[in-house]
Amino acid sequence: MADESINILVVEDDAAVRQFIAFTLSTSGFTVHQARDGVEALRLIDASHGAIAVLLVDVVMPRLNGKDLARAIHAVHPEIKIIFMSGYSEDTIADHGVAASNIRFLKKPFSSATLIKMVHDLLRV
Repeated sequence: MADESINILVVEDDAAVRQFIAFTLSTSGFTVHQARDGVEALRLIDASHGAIAVLLVDVVMPRLNGKDLARAIHAVHPEIKIIFMSGYSEDTIADHGVAASNIRFLKKPFSSATLIKMVHDLLRV
C-alpha cells in the first residue's frame, strides 16, 4: 500500500518516542510531520492548509495537552482522524478526558506493527 500522499502529524514531547514513531511511519510510506508539543502542532496544522490526514498525539504534554489540542484542531479541521497515545494508566487517561469507547488509543510502549496496523485501520474507516 503506497501511503506517500498521506500526511501524519506526530505530536510527542519525548524526542526518542517521537523519532521512533516518525521513522516507523515514514519507512511505511507515510509523509510525517513532527511537533514537540501542542502549540507547535497548531502552527504546523495552520501551515499545512488541510494536508494533514492523521494526528497521532500524546495525551499528557506540557503547554497544551492532547485532548485540548485535538479539540482545537477538530474545530477547524473535523476531517482529521486522531489517535491518542500514552504510557500513563487508564485512570490518568480518563482524568484527561480520553476514555470514550470511540476514541482510538495506543498504550505505550507499542510495537511498529501495532502502530502501522492502527493507522491503516483508522484510514479504512
